[in-house]
Amino acid sequence: MPDILVFAEHRDGEVEEVSLELLSEARLINRSNNGNVMAVILGWGVSSMAAELTAHGANKVFAADDVQLEHYNPLIWLETVSGLCQRQTPDLVLLPATTTGEDLAARLAVRNDWPLYSRITKIKFQRNGIQVVRPVYAGKLQETITGITSPTCLVTVTPGVIGMRPAENIVDVRLIPLDVVRLADSSIKVTGFVPADPRNLDLNEADVIISAGRGLGQAENVAFVEELAQLLGGAVAATRVAVDLGWLNKKSQVGQTGTTVKPKLYIACGISGATQHTIGMKESTTIVAINTDPTAPIFNLADLSLNCDVLQLLPALINQYKNKYKVADDLP
Repeated sequence: MPDILVFAEHRDGEVEEVSLELLSEARLINRSNNGNVMAVILGWGVSSMAAELTAHGANKVFAADDVQLEHYNPLIWLETVSGLCQRQTPDLVLLPATTTGEDLAARLAVRNDWPLYSRITKIKFQRNGIQVVRPVYAGKLQETITGITSPTCLVTVTPGVIGMRPAENIVDVRLIPLDVVRLADSSIKVTGFVPADPRNLDLNEADVIISAGRGLGQAENVAFVEELAQLLGGAVAATRVAVDLGWLNKKSQVGQTGTTVKPKLYIACGISGATQHTIGMKESTTIVAINTDPTAPIFNLADLSLNCDVLQLLPALINQYKNKYKVADDLP
């Protein structure tokens, strides 16, 4: 009868989708094991998110709602979450494989001497312990680890690989206030939040992605994709072919042997839509496809299909955006 604790992340007043994915997975695991699914959320004004967390699987929601938690402070969050874990003794703690989730997971592992398995894609409870699966060798192989029997196991899960199941009807929201551990002397002082440069974002964390395919013709034309991404505050991605040609680096690759993404907007520039690529982006909220081939498979996924030359359209879009919003040509 395993107990699972899910660390819920949020941004701009909304629960991050990856947190709902983790709760959905925890709910599925415990459906046949009769265990508890708990969620913990820290921040300022987060108590109102308890209903959504409950609808996606949490039996209990522990909320540390304090202005002191408006921004992530690793020491305060570590002590607060660690204290909760010591009291509730979950068998498994699930965290998103994001910047915050990975950092907190590592600190919890060291603080409590718990095993940590990062960027997992599958989790299963077995009679001889927990089983996890994770990609190795840049995603070329899958490693299966079985028989994990530590009293508490930490696992971070890559966003987008599990998928979010539909919410269930809320019967009873059990919101439990969680006291913040206030440190008398902290070596870390948080003074504010500086948004990351979208160009350097992990693709999993980008809301807007502009992706380059072989249809761009040559490496020099990737500059159009990069400029549009900069104007829209998005990240640049690529197909495997574009990476193999040396146009962009491996970390930009989306697809079966790259990263799986679920941004709010995905613009596919000169991408035909091979399964190897679309398997990594098909769950994007809105997909815009630009291709000269009217039969390109990418159009079957697209919410907006633009059957035209990407090298004519991208400069036009860039100029139109600059003219409308008076954007300077010498952007940094």
